[in-house]
Amino acid sequence: WRKNELDREIKILINPKMSFGTGQHATTRLMCLLMDKLVKYGSFWIDAGTGTGILAILAIRLGAKEVFAFDNNIWSVENTKENVELNNVSDVIKISMENIETVTLPDSDGIAANLYSHLLIPSMPLFYKSLLKNKGDLLVSGILKFTKDDVIEAAINAGFIHIETLSEDEWVGIHFKV
Repeated sequence: WRKNELDREIKILINPKMSFGTGQHATTRLMCLLMDKLVKYGSFWIDAGTGTGILAILAIRLGAKEVFAFDNNIWSVENTKENVELNNVSDVIKISMENIETVTLPDSDGIAANLYSHLLIPSMPLFYKSLLKNKGDLLVSGILKFTKDDVIEAAINAGFIHIETLSEDEWVGIHFKV
C-alpha cells in the first residue's frame, strides 16, 4: 500500500502478513547492507529462514541468477510465494518448506541467514559445506550483541573466516568467508 511512496533505486514490494521481514527491523537492514556489497551478478544464493522472502528478492535484484529460499513456517512459505509473485521473480526463486536441522543445501555462492543464534550456531557446518566449493560468503543476523562472540566462535570452528561485523541498536550482522 506504500509502493508509490518509495523513492529507491531497488524497489521490493512486500505484502506483510504473519511473516518476518518487511525491512523495518535492524536485522533485515543489516543483511541488506551486507548483501549490497557481496551479491555478484550470476551468483546462486540461499535465503535460510526466508520469512517474507525479502532477502531472496533482494539477491535477485542485486544480480543473483537464482535463489533457494526456505522456512519452516507455512505462513512464511505462503507469504514468500505471494511476495515473489508480486515482484515478478517466481521463475528464479525456488521456495521450500524445510527445517534448518534437516535441510540439504546445494552448493552456493552465498547464504543469507537471518536467524536467531540458537539456530545459527549448530548450522555452521551445514552452511560451510554449501559454500566450500565456490568459496562463498555467509551473511548472518538475528543476533543480539551479547551472543555475537558465540556465533563467531562457532563459525570459525566450522572453518569460516570472520570478515566484518555491523551493528545497529542491540543487533549485529556478520559476514564470514570460506
